[in-house]
Amino acid sequence: MMTITYVNSAKDVAQLIVSAIAIIGALATVFKLISKGQKKQQEQSELIKNANLALLHDRLYQNCNFYISRKWITSNDLRNLDYMYKPYHALGGNDICTVLVDRCKSLEIRQGE
Repeated sequence: MMTITYVNSAKDVAQLIVSAIAIIGALATVFKLISKGQKKQQEQSELIKNANLALLHDRLYQNCNFYISRKWITSNDLRNLDYMYKPYHALGGNDICTVLVDRCKSLEIRQGE
């Protein structure tokens, strides 16, 4: 239920202004806290993205070097590389692992031994 308050004097007007300023100050503080929280959440999100990118890079790098030194790959190995490479590339990874995955795609494909 909303209450309507009538202003009877300059003192009432001054009290209303002081109350409005206090409310605006409180809202500004709340918005600052929300903004800080959002910024921290964005920073955390960026760290998680970078950690995932690093892990995918490491797995791709290790696996590709193994297959290249072995000089052959299985179709399941290729599917596994593709499974890791797609999110790696989507997260912004596009360096030596791209070259390595492409080299693996050109290896002789054998049945698993």
